[in-house]
Amino acid sequence: MNHQFSPDDLARLLGLAMAVSNRNGCSITEAIDRIEEAVTGAAQKRAEGRPVGDYAGRLRRLRTRRNTLLGIECMRDPAWDMLLDLVAARAEGREVSVKALCHGSGVPSTTALRHVERLASAGILVREVHPMDSRRTIVSIAPAHIDRVEDMVAMFRDNL
Repeated sequence: MNHQFSPDDLARLLGLAMAVSNRNGCSITEAIDRIEEAVTGAAQKRAEGRPVGDYAGRLRRLRTRRNTLLGIECMRDPAWDMLLDLVAARAEGREVSVKALCHGSGVPSTTALRHVERLASAGILVREVHPMDSRRTIVSIAPAHIDRVEDMVAMFRDNL
């Protein structure tokens, strides 16, 4: 069997990957993974092997894309989106400021701040003044809740 690709074949494959990427609001790498899953049926195996932080980020991007495509504000769940952002950030070793977390929630800042306050009051979030810039507040999932939140994300990853 001849496995040489012509420039036209490669252009078609790239176009297919770009179309999947655009349609699903994902990166080219994720699009190629989806194409591979469709061909090999490896979706479940790959999902279970995907780190929780990676899956949380991917789920968050899909939720944002869904909201944009539907144009329906009532489908927002800012507290859950914030937790997904924080799980992904933790996996990437990234700090998240309250301002960035609020912005990423997709709701007005006053609404987002209320959600941050509720999550912090419930002990799920921890807020700390940035050590180098006292004007910034860093937010993270409280240590007592990290496993619970990550287990919930893993449950979605493994069962959807």
